[in-house]
Amino acid sequence: MALFGNTSGSVSFDVNLTPDAFAGFVGQQADRVNNFVNDNMEDIDPVVAAFKPPLEEYILRCQATEETRLKYMVNMLQLLSNNFLPNVETCDEDGFANCIIDSNQGVNFDRYDWNADIFSQPCAATYGCQIKADLDRQGSRADGQLFENNATALMDNINA
Repeated sequence: MALFGNTSGSVSFDVNLTPDAFAGFVGQQADRVNNFVNDNMEDIDPVVAAFKPPLEEYILRCQATEETRLKYMVNMLQLLSNNFLPNVETCDEDGFANCIIDSNQGVNFDRYDWNADIFSQPCAATYGCQIKADLDRQGSRADGQLFENNATALMDNINA
């Protein structure tokens, strides 16, 4: 059913938008929004008033939930720090670093668990930089269980 045969067409237009024209357009739109709000305030006011109590309740509950989640996260980070980094109060970092450099013990930083290597070196014991797993294996395992408990509670709180 080819009544017209082969046809083709094209459309083109030019847009010239100057900063003044754009500012004028934005001003007109802002005036329209402002006029709409002013013209409809008696309809908008009751809607906003009705929406306020549930919004305040939502914000209050979210705040309480976030504080609980934050507590779990802080506990988890503290447990990680306590178990995978030496105690900053007992570790002489400068002495430890100099000992590692001077010892040429070949610490491997390419592995994922590099800290297990570096803090197990004789220099770590000499300068008080051992990790909890080397000093208190049972305590470290108990902290692992606490970490798991916090992670589970965090996920339960998120999924609730």
